[in-house]
Amino acid sequence: YSYIHSEEYAFALYRYAEVLYDLQNYDEGRKYEKLALRIKPDPNYSRFTPLGGAITETLYYKDGHIYTIDYFDSGEIKTRIKSYQQAEKEYQREINYPNPTASQLFGYAKLLHQMKNYEKSEHYYQQAIKIRQDVDTVIGYLDLLDDLKKYTRAEEILQQCLKSDMNNELLVITLYRYALLLQNMKNYEKSEYYYLEALRIAPEKVNMLSSYARLLHEIDRDAEAEQCYKKALKISPNYALTRQDYATFLHDMQRNDEAEEHYQLTLKSDSSNAGILQNYAFFLHDMQKNDKAQKYFRQALASDPTNSAILNNYANFLQSLENYHGAKRYYALAIEAK
Repeated sequence: YSYIHSEEYAFALYRYAEVLYDLQNYDEGRKYEKLALRIKPDPNYSRFTPLGGAITETLYYKDGHIYTIDYFDSGEIKTRIKSYQQAEKEYQREINYPNPTASQLFGYAKLLHQMKNYEKSEHYYQQAIKIRQDVDTVIGYLDLLDDLKKYTRAEEILQQCLKSDMNNELLVITLYRYALLLQNMKNYEKSEYYYLEALRIAPEKVNMLSSYARLLHEIDRDAEAEQCYKKALKISPNYALTRQDYATFLHDMQRNDEAEEHYQLTLKSDSSNAGILQNYAFFLHDMQKNDKAQKYFRQALASDPTNSAILNNYANFLQSLENYHGAKRYYALAIEAK
């Protein structure tokens, strides 16, 4: 009797609930969560709160803040904003309990990645992936390795995944990421093999078709690349990134009127994407439409004001116009943003 009303028993119930959540068995997990809450109503044990229970989902990271949404049993939905420092304290508290779950380790690793604490992020990704090789964890770890340019380590992870039992979703993601990695390493023949394997399983994945089209363009198989872009746009005509890639392809092919038309269609689909706005500015600069290019560079910075790459590119643009005072200012901002 004393044990089943103890903190240790509550902790065991919380832990079992966490395992069930990781397995996406939310109904059963919530049952054990509620049993634990009766003994010790402490929200710090898990991702749920004691007031009705809420599944917390991370939406996105921006400007030093993490945006999350809570789904309560009652049907109520609440969006929350926390600073990175607040979120880090919460994760540190969670992982200091014995045997932290893969979800907790992954969440902390992803946050550290956003905070550019790469060494510590890699440590926690490695811990998470030892427990569970799911899609989110594998992609997150590969994104980190890509930022660190650790291509050999990324290849090891991908090869390990391909040797393990995995569902179709993870298999497709793994094949796709391996193809991208090999493409970055200029191993085009092997890269194409993995693209085709991924597309054999999931032939209508628009992002994969776009990436494969980029590969075909890189190896001068432009007619095939264009067919690939057209297939992707037929499947998803409003997917902005594919249309942007096609516009860039058309610009490379010196079909600039068509390229500009597709850039404008891209912005109709997504007018606030900083990367798309910047790429359109690059195109306009190449076309010597510098007043218009400056307008879109500024829109890109309004959308993502601390993006060091965009700040640096805008500084380069200003320098090309011999606006050295403006260029100096934005170079300094780019260094500060890093």
